[in-house]
Amino acid sequence: MVKKLEKVDAVIVGSGWVGGIAAAELTKAGVARCEEIMKEMGADQMNVDVVKDDTVFDHKFFTDHFFGGAIMGASPENSAVNTYSQMWDMENLFVVGGSSFPHTGNYNPTVTIGAFAYRAAEGMIKFLKEGGNIAVTPLEKNA
Repeated sequence: MVKKLEKVDAVIVGSGWVGGIAAAELTKAGVARCEEIMKEMGADQMNVDVVKDDTVFDHKFFTDHFFGGAIMGASPENSAVNTYSQMWDMENLFVVGGSSFPHTGNYNPTVTIGAFAYRAAEGMIKFLKEGGNIAVTPLEKNA
């Protein structure tokens, strides 16, 4: 049962939701930590969201899209799958879905995942015809 609380900085214990000022502070800390990580990894372009001091999180539910685990890239040295979502180290395995994303973006990933699925299907057809690793050539890192 959710009870409407008058205090803006109230924390509801036991519902799995932290609201008000506490949620804004946690979000600020999370955004700052993500920025630190991106800088440490050498990011030269960042679009960091600003959480304003007067931000109030007054909604109960939160959803997210979780990614990662089999990141797509230009070579086996920096990724798990090629641009066809084919595993570099296991040529008959294609990993399709959000696993190939290095991180979440700002928007719903459905269209991008759909595009990756079409690309993977092209790769599977090519693999069935030609066999082997179907990546054209490993590309230069960050090319």
